[in-house]
Amino acid sequence: MSEQSRASENHGLDLRVLAWVLVGLCGLVLTAAAGAYLAWRGASATPRLLAPNAPAQTRVAGVALESAPRSGRAAHAAEKERLLHAHEWIDAYAGIARIPIDVAMRVLVQRDAATRAGAPAPRPSP
Repeated sequence: MSEQSRASENHGLDLRVLAWVLVGLCGLVLTAAAGAYLAWRGASATPRLLAPNAPAQTRVAGVALESAPRSGRAAHAAEKERLLHAHEWIDAYAGIARIPIDVAMRVLVQRDAATRAGAPAPRPSP
């Protein structure tokens, strides 16, 4: 059989090249399947709480009760009372200060009266 008749039988395809392409494709499919299997195994090893569709299993810690709530309440009230009657700087650079409540109410009344009269508002006096 001549070379021409052999080429016409397999339509010009080199069977060795075709075999190597098929081997390569099979290797690629096997590699992809192994990768998918390993990814599936890794995903199923994660805890159920991290799964996106898992039901929420939240536990709320109980309320921590105080052993002596009256002393804590008294200290809180004393601190609030001290803040109502204290002079102190909150932010000295911005000019924000804490003044006693009675002084603050007096300043607000004076500002309101000055605004109604059309005069400039007075500055607070200690």
